Amino acid sequence: MPGINRVLIIGSGPVIIGQSAEFDYAGSQAARSLREEGIYTILLNSNPATIQTDNEIADRIYIEPMTLEVVKEIIENERVDSLLCSMGGQTALNLLMEIEKSGIISKYNLNVLGTEPENIKIAEDRKEFHEKMISIGENIPRSSIIHSSRWMEEVETIQFYPFIARTSFSLGGKAGRIITGRDEAVPFFSEVFTGKDVSEVEIESSLLGLKELEYEVLRDKAGNAICICNMENLDPMGIHTGESIVVTPSLTLSDREYYGMREHALKIADSLNIIGACNVQFALDSENETFYVVEVNPRTSRSSALASKASGYPIARIATKLCIGYLLGELNNPITGNSSAAFEPSLDYVTVKIPKWPFEKFPGDINLGVSMKSTGEVMGIGRTFEEAMFKAVASLEEGQQFGMSFDSNSGDLLEYLKRPTHLRLRAIFQALKDGYNMETIATLTGWDREILDRLHSIITILNNSEFSVDNLRKLKELGIPDYFIAQEHSLTELDLYEKRRKLDLVPSFRVIDTSSNEFASQSGYFYSTYFENYDASPLSPGKSILIIGSGPNRISQGLEYDFGSVKTLLHLKHANIPTIMINSNPETVSTDFDVSGRLYFEPLKLEYIANIIKFERPVGIIIQFSGQTGQNMASDLARLFGKDIILGTSHENIDNIEDRIKFSSDLDRMGLPQTEFIYSDTLENLPEKIEQLGYPVILRSSFIIGGSSVKILKGKSELEHIMAHYKEIGIKGKILANRYLENYDELDVDFISNGKDMRIAGISIHIEEAGIHSGDALSITGPDLIRKDILNRIEQILHKLTSYYELKGFSNLQLAVKDDIIMIIELNARLSRSFSFICKSTGINWIKYGIDAIIWGVLPDFQWNPKTYSAKIPVFPFRIFSGENMRIGPEMRSTGEMMVSGKTQEEMWSKIARHYGMDTYRHAVIYSDKNVSIRIKQLTAGINGIEVFNPDEIEEMIERIEFLNTTTFVDLGGEINLEVENIKKILLRRGCPVILNERLFMRLISSQQVTSKARELTSYHN
Repeated sequence: MPGINRVLIIGSGPVIIGQSAEFDYAGSQAARSLREEGIYTILLNSNPATIQTDNEIADRIYIEPMTLEVVKEIIENERVDSLLCSMGGQTALNLLMEIEKSGIISKYNLNVLGTEPENIKIAEDRKEFHEKMISIGENIPRSSIIHSSRWMEEVETIQFYPFIARTSFSLGGKAGRIITGRDEAVPFFSEVFTGKDVSEVEIESSLLGLKELEYEVLRDKAGNAICICNMENLDPMGIHTGESIVVTPSLTLSDREYYGMREHALKIADSLNIIGACNVQFALDSENETFYVVEVNPRTSRSSALASKASGYPIARIATKLCIGYLLGELNNPITGNSSAAFEPSLDYVTVKIPKWPFEKFPGDINLGVSMKSTGEVMGIGRTFEEAMFKAVASLEEGQQFGMSFDSNSGDLLEYLKRPTHLRLRAIFQALKDGYNMETIATLTGWDREILDRLHSIITILNNSEFSVDNLRKLKELGIPDYFIAQEHSLTELDLYEKRRKLDLVPSFRVIDTSSNEFASQSGYFYSTYFENYDASPLSPGKSILIIGSGPNRISQGLEYDFGSVKTLLHLKHANIPTIMINSNPETVSTDFDVSGRLYFEPLKLEYIANIIKFERPVGIIIQFSGQTGQNMASDLARLFGKDIILGTSHENIDNIEDRIKFSSDLDRMGLPQTEFIYSDTLENLPEKIEQLGYPVILRSSFIIGGSSVKILKGKSELEHIMAHYKEIGIKGKILANRYLENYDELDVDFISNGKDMRIAGISIHIEEAGIHSGDALSITGPDLIRKDILNRIEQILHKLTSYYELKGFSNLQLAVKDDIIMIIELNARLSRSFSFICKSTGINWIKYGIDAIIWGVLPDFQWNPKTYSAKIPVFPFRIFSGENMRIGPEMRSTGEMMVSGKTQEEMWSKIARHYGMDTYRHAVIYSDKNVSIRIKQLTAGINGIEVFNPDEIEEMIERIEFLNTTTFVDLGGEINLEVENIKKILLRRGCPVILNERLFMRLISSQQVTSKARELTSYHN
């Protein structure tokens, strides 16, 4: 396209709540779409976990802080002529507005691809957006503006309650809240206006209880527009769409309602001169068929990724073509290859999306509202709503209860019907089972009667306890998984699976082609159904390799694993090996329709994977990119299909490593160092065993990820609470207790192996002491950070482990090191969370070499030899979960990470310090216990801007922070102090950095401030 030669794509940065893997997918598709046109692509994203920051995606990659200064450097260095900011979520849009305000666009004569900044501002600025909607005759909620300078007077004049408060240019409903009266309004505005970044808040009548609908629109520069699909939120207005269960296409609208909103969505996109993709949200009053415009996202969004996977239409890819000037009619639909991209998709199936929440990590406030709390989502596809719904429920991987039982210990059932929480679906099922009046359920939940009637019919069939072929067929057509049916009839899941096979009660597989089979299609995008029979053929029996994905994004199992899956798919494709992908996550690149030879959008449960293996007959399956999900079903898959079906480390050795007690015993047999330990077969025996070992101890159970059952006990008083927690999450025994290692350094060692030999891919050193979860620690890697003798001993340990367990593929070893002492903490025979970081920091495609080791037994003739320094910095959701204590420990709590690099260690630390606000121009307030504060004062004596306070000086500290308004806050206190916790929450809302670890703080203040610059990724490796 004329004038578009070198495009800077701005990504979305680290995974945070409200902005997750969907933008990895969008940005990756955008880069691919531009490169197809011969356009040189430069990509900026600070996130090392994404496939987007891999050198196969764009021509030039910058993993650098996402700031205006860095963007300016890149524009100058790379001679950028165009910007694409619509594929990086709110982060990229907000950065675009900064770029436009700074004058950089005019200074460098840049093209802004897609929707112009002035129209983005209209869509994002609540006041301007409402004025625009009124000007084109749209219904909008009643609204008003509250200003920071006079909010106390303006609150007294508010004439409508309840209202929703929203800020402009916000992410995931951040700072949004439903306010029901003045008593809630005053503290809310006092809180929200403490930050310098918020000058006004729009309030609008809440429309609580109305239906929420979304329309995904694509529009080109000539005004041609299509609606990809619409999406119906089962939860009513008042619940953020990212928090709601969503069905596509809508099921409860009349034709008049559907086409009326569709027409208005297209009109709104036209009025904003959208070029590319946008999402329009409506609130519908079904009583009188009146609808209101809620908001417009003038970019690809979370819903765009969902709509893309639900419809099969590659929205981000086509939207990018429109951004560079193509018209819809000039493009083909890639999924069919022979139909126009201007044809709206036709769906002959139903999809259901359910969010994945992290309340096991943050249980303090489980209420859902207009601000997002979920970390990810799953999608189920079926020929009917019922089939899709229960495949989505199964995809959540939340245990054997299958989301259909409400635990009476959780509270009053009626309260949980009325109160929106992650337990609402369970509460609805329980109420239906208990025979509650349907109108009562509909009134309390706001769910449509038609949806409730469908769920009620399922309960009717479930209540038929007869175990007959006909009843079993009905249950399978409804999407009820084997493990639930088996549980109801006192069978194992494997027993029921084998019984179904004997009865020839198996699913068929149906293709998704965007046209309801109207056009011939070469699509490899499939889902299973029991509803009808179809004549699909396997891809390549006896030759294909099947890869199991990692499911929904969650704390401890996220994008890093999808990175491994996609890199493997690309490598095997280059090697001409047919590939099959199974995943349930609509946000990821691995579920793009043409990344693999064939994609199955299915739950990652034994039944669904076994059905696919039986049909496809692959030569083997790879489970090493599925996090804990695949590890936990390895033995059952081996039992069904033979042990050779698992490619890589055998299922027997996976079990031996995952079983903490067996692993510790094995280490003793190998003569490898570990801390003193005991194990207990039952919870009841645990206190006596710990007394024998002595405190402090660290407790671990088997087959977990993210440290969800790992606890540090410093004294007897904490044991009772921990045992109650273990009972709650279903841990009955097989608990290992190690002596807790104090003041040790922790190392993450990532390596690949072929069963006999190994190669170190990278070693990350945690700045925080051992005992902080590896996902929550700030980790650094680089040359000369580990003594040569220690490195030699680590290699000896790796060789012993590789040989003993016949490790093949990817593994991660965690070590504790102090002076000359090395202790083994944990071994994982799968890809680790840090592997993507190692690949980016070394510039080596370790995924390729690990796959070569699995399939061909070949290892490279080199190993880790870093030439630069890199750091992985965790990102926490404490601002969202403000009711939680802000502490880090052995259980992972971060949602994502960012990466910085430097040619020297000083440059790396300089960038880290800047991230934490600890450069030469900022202030730091430190809170610590009295004995610690004396030492900190001595260590920081003579450093300007450092102030230290102890528990007796909290009032003075609060006054000082109020005076400063912005500061870096360092919490080094031992015991939790509620006043200090509140200070941290206020500062986080102001956008101030908070540091929670003494080691990290001391490294930051001792780091030398040097000039740093943004560099293209490969330049760090030369």
